[in-house]
Amino acid sequence: MPEWRIERGIGETRAALVEDGEIVEARIELDGAMPAGSVIETRLVNAGSNGRNAVARDDSDVEYLLPRGASGVTEGARVNIEVTREAIPGGEPWKRPLARLTDEPPREAPSIAGRELRFPGACDELGDWSELLEEARSGTVRFEGGELR
Repeated sequence: MPEWRIERGIGETRAALVEDGEIVEARIELDGAMPAGSVIETRLVNAGSNGRNAVARDDSDVEYLLPRGASGVTEGARVNIEVTREAIPGGEPWKRPLARLTDEPPREAPSIAGRELRFPGACDELGDWSELLEEARSGTVRFEGGELR
């Protein structure tokens, strides 16, 4: 039976869905970042161009890119958005969080329930986390009989 294992570390929370000793799904949530799945109230600061790449800003001055635009909404209007990707650390503008317009009321992202691990803990409690990170870094996932790039 798969089990979520959660490790709250320094600056981030790691969660791994482990089945038969292997990670089948993983998430990293950065402290201070608005998690994906959250719905928040923002103000549209740039309507974008050609119906794409609008920008909304929350009350903490965090900007969210709306790749699908904000059709029918004027700049300055208050809108609710759903965060679809958290910000990626770094100063480049393409790393800002992504979102989409929604009619849903503000809400927090669903949280993962699972077994809380001690930090720092045994290196194998999250499964083969270092292998998972290497696959993400290299873009190559090896498996019996082949590999994906």
